Amino acid sequence: MNVFQYFKKINYRRGIIACSLACVLIFAENITAAQGTANLRIQIFPVPQCSDLGDNDADGDIDFPDDMNCSSPTDNTESDYVEVPGTTTLVMSGSNYTVGSAPLPVTLVIFSGVAYPNSTVTFLKDAQVVAVTTAADDGSFQLSLTGFSHGNYNFGTYSVDADGNRSSLFTIPVSVVSGATTNVSDIFIAPTLVIDKTQLKKGDSLTISGQSAPLSNISISIKSDSEIILNTKSDSLGMYSYQINTSLLREGLYSITTKIIREDQLMSLISRQVEFALGTKSSLLNAVDNSECPSRIDRNGDCRVNIIDFFIKLYWYQKASPPKAVDLNNDGKVDLTDFSIMAFYWTG
Repeated sequence: MNVFQYFKKINYRRGIIACSLACVLIFAENITAAQGTANLRIQIFPVPQCSDLGDNDADGDIDFPDDMNCSSPTDNTESDYVEVPGTTTLVMSGSNYTVGSAPLPVTLVIFSGVAYPNSTVTFLKDAQVVAVTTAADDGSFQLSLTGFSHGNYNFGTYSVDADGNRSSLFTIPVSVVSGATTNVSDIFIAPTLVIDKTQLKKGDSLTISGQSAPLSNISISIKSDSEIILNTKSDSLGMYSYQINTSLLREGLYSITTKIIREDQLMSLISRQVEFALGTKSSLLNAVDNSECPSRIDRNGDCRVNIIDFFIKLYWYQKASPPKAVDLNNDGKVDLTDFSIMAFYWTG
């Protein structure tokens, strides 16, 4: 094929090659012959709006540089953003050529944050596990996920510490744009939390422990009629431990949560909640529910924590004066903290 005859109907305008149905870019240099053949690599695109000789946004200005909404001759919109379709590549060598579709931009979501050193970090999308990764020695992690279409998604992530204890769920609503990269950073996994006793006599010692990001400031909240705040620090492996002398506490039922407070005052979500009873009588010692069914979480009494319980709790989300049965951390509201506690007990 005579290459110059092949392109003889193409009109040159403002330094690019344009035609009525497609824009053609030639990847070749020093073509000076008026006739003959040449080895070329070209790309065929839909004609960009900013080079199609039309007033696409009806503002009286046509194409680049007259239309101020055009950033270049290859800009595919004279007004608001529109998604650019994929291009087609045509490779020619003498009289031979092939055509193939160029790939569209990848839709990517990148998650990064801090968990516990060398811990497993699990990611969920719309309550389904989609990926598992491992945190580094310093607790940091990063994960890239693809295969999404344009839309809104609910992601969640949790970590499992060195003793097999699971963190509360970190929930992340994400808006995904097709062909774009979405970065979700500063994911701060809450500490794990365990206690060595759930029933104590006044004067017994209670040990609180767990794992967090290494060398972190741990804030411990102990609630009954009032709240007591204690502080400790995790070691280089993220382990922390604190012993409480219960002789300083009144008899009753207590709940404990922990969270990380960094030097820059950035805080993690709170840990799952644990409870203990303090007293001298057996009736009070039995106040803690030790049955296999998580009764405070299982709202429909089927001994499972699943989507039914989720929707019961969802009804009270951010509503005033929720029942104590759905306000799992007793803060007077149903929010993401309560859903995180539910996620810990989730059975499906």
